Amino acid sequence: MKSKFLSKNNKKEEHWLDYSKIKFSDQLVEDTKRVLSVLIMYLPLFIYWALLNQQMSRWVFQASLMNGDVGFYTIKPDQMVMVGPLFVLILLPIFKSFVFPLLEKCGLRTPLKKMGIGMFLAVVTFLCSACVEFFIHRSYLSVLW
Repeated sequence: MKSKFLSKNNKKEEHWLDYSKIKFSDQLVEDTKRVLSVLIMYLPLFIYWALLNQQMSRWVFQASLMNGDVGFYTIKPDQMVMVGPLFVLILLPIFKSFVFPLLEKCGLRTPLKKMGIGMFLAVVTFLCSACVEFFIHRSYLSVLW
């Protein structure tokens, strides 16, 4: 019995998209395979951004349970949303000038490796947020903690 999925030369193909070369051009199939390989790399980013946005909203809830008094000013809970972008503005030049050159000296030159380190550090920040939540429920913390 013949399979209804045959390639141009009636052999088993290496990739499942190769079977579509009967209907579409070789270039289109190869380009589609390349796009799919890149998309697989970006799948964890959706999860990361969802968690990051959830963490930002969690900061507001945490700040409402903390002491916002910093002496001359009182930080309101809804102002904690601006802390994330503020950290980006402050840390971006520091990373460009010091951290990325240090990573390149350690052999971490590709963006994918840097992205992996960033994902690992994101997990660390989520754990820090969990620790803050734990200490909030034990006592009344300052928002500067």
